[in-house]
Amino acid sequence: MSVIWKQETDSTNMDAFRGKMTYGDKTVWAAEYQSSGRGQKGNVWKSQRSENLTFSILLKPSFLLASDQFLISEIASVAVVDYLKTHGISARIKWPNDIYVSDRKLSGMLLEHTVSGDKVSASIVGIGINVHQCRFDSDIPNPVSMKQCLEEMGRYDCPLDLKSELDSFLSIFFKLYGSLDSAPFRQDIHNLYIENLYRKNEWHSYLVKTPDGLAVLERIEACIAGVDRKTSRLQVITRDGRERSFAFKEVSYII
Repeated sequence: MSVIWKQETDSTNMDAFRGKMTYGDKTVWAAEYQSSGRGQKGNVWKSQRSENLTFSILLKPSFLLASDQFLISEIASVAVVDYLKTHGISARIKWPNDIYVSDRKLSGMLLEHTVSGDKVSASIVGIGINVHQCRFDSDIPNPVSMKQCLEEMGRYDCPLDLKSELDSFLSIFFKLYGSLDSAPFRQDIHNLYIENLYRKNEWHSYLVKTPDGLAVLERIEACIAGVDRKTSRLQVITRDGRERSFAFKEVSYII
């Protein structure tokens, strides 16, 4: 493992993309500030300077079939949940890979894969974790930070050292990643991912959208049952007993 820390960059995912041909497996780029941080659905990831963890991990899992690439997302999500547990923070995975504490978003991810033949030749795992930031832009929905969570529990004593916290997370992440070539472990990590799903087995309202996510088709009340391991589609059961599944842009949570 190699960690490259920067005071400022445009995007750590872009750093990893630019370096994916020359740097090896398990290289990490981390920055105190990103001028053009990227999130899911083309969104901008906004983070105050030196307040949070913003980093990207370059992986080269050449043993992993392209059809199994969602396992990388599952490992990253479970790793963040396990890392937060070390601070006493109970979190859940909002499908596909946002990390929520109650109904507030503490962490987000952007994963980008390169496929060669039927294998994954490279994966870039971009992760942002709100650590110290307490004031957020008004257009950021329901954010929260580790500091705020710890203060609410009466457990915040002093600022967390970002480099030490990154090392702590990476030790958890790479322990999981190191077992990824084991078939039994793949099922175990999928089970852990499902167990930690936000709103699993609860009834809530959702918006069903067109495949491009731009138009709302209907509003449904449904219970999350799981996630298909191969397709990464969200599986739900509606009030009338129907089983339905959705791709990433096809459904929105109402929070």
